[in-house]
Amino acid sequence: MMKTSMFLGAIAIAVSGCSSISPAGMVAVSRLDPLETAPSDLSVAVSVSNQMHLRDGDAKLYLAFEPDKASVPPVAVSVPLSIIETDDIPRPPSDGRLIYTFAFSPEDAAQLAITQTQIKNLRAQGIEGEGTLSIGVEGGCLTGDLNGLLPIATWIKTSPQASFVSLTRETDLFAALSEEDRLALNAALVPC
Repeated sequence: MMKTSMFLGAIAIAVSGCSSISPAGMVAVSRLDPLETAPSDLSVAVSVSNQMHLRDGDAKLYLAFEPDKASVPPVAVSVPLSIIETDDIPRPPSDGRLIYTFAFSPEDAAQLAITQTQIKNLRAQGIEGEGTLSIGVEGGCLTGDLNGLLPIATWIKTSPQASFVSLTRETDLFAALSEEDRLALNAALVPC
């Protein structure tokens, strides 16, 4: 059965452990229905080192459903997030940090909505399975040396009227990654 609670361990920076999810984030996520929340209502904020600049597509949202039945193929989508210019940020950035706010382009929101509908259709047929919703940072450009650290924190907002809620506490993404993933991410971080 796909329940919102199944998303709690995965809704975060894709590779960070659920120990980095804040208590307020747990409450916010428990209220989030990943299949019924309109993509146009979702906003994400990401804090990174001020030596790192994010661009459209450097952060992505991943939604997937793995059916319990082997005969039913999984459904998944990875949708790039687009930077939005807004004064609505979760909090002022702390020293040495930048905060980016993201949403979906209309085309990417439509792709996410199609995946939501596919999963809902499987559920309507009585097909059980496990769902995943995660936010990942997969790129960016550098204006300086990260000194081997990649601190990231995330927030989520589930409607235009809502406030951002802390989703993950600041975590060193490099420390949370496997060596292979750390090397791949490091290679994707190019000078601006």
